[in-house]
Amino acid sequence: MSDQNDERDHVVDTAAVFLRAAGADSPETADAVVAEYLGDGDPIERYGRLWSLISVGLVVVGETLRALMNPPGPVALEAEDTPDPAELTAMKAITAQVNLDGEAAQDVVTGHVAAEGLEGLVDLLRAFLDVYRLNAIWGSETAT
Repeated sequence: MSDQNDERDHVVDTAAVFLRAAGADSPETADAVVAEYLGDGDPIERYGRLWSLISVGLVVVGETLRALMNPPGPVALEAEDTPDPAELTAMKAITAQVNLDGEAAQDVVTGHVAAEGLEGLVDLLRAFLDVYRLNAIWGSETAT
């Protein structure tokens, strides 16, 4: 039971970091929040934390968008402009998450990281943060 509580605490803490970064008043402040969470330790541990932040952030973004859209069935997100690779990957992963296919969402992220490396993971986190911010703005405007 302790392992389950530890895992739940880890997810809650990671989601809180993601939401703090998403609520930051500038990209620089968001980067500082993420850097503080990642710490200065072992690169492998930092990579694991970054991966956790991406995974939890994907669920936060996907579930937020799902709640805002309340879709009756599967959705397909499309870009108005040609997105960069990180934005395109973010859209594919979020679409899978909104459609309740978390495994496919993680596969999209894994494929992106395999192709783009660690920098691709950082770019993907920034794309998730941007999407979350836009959803929060859109949700607050439609709620009033």
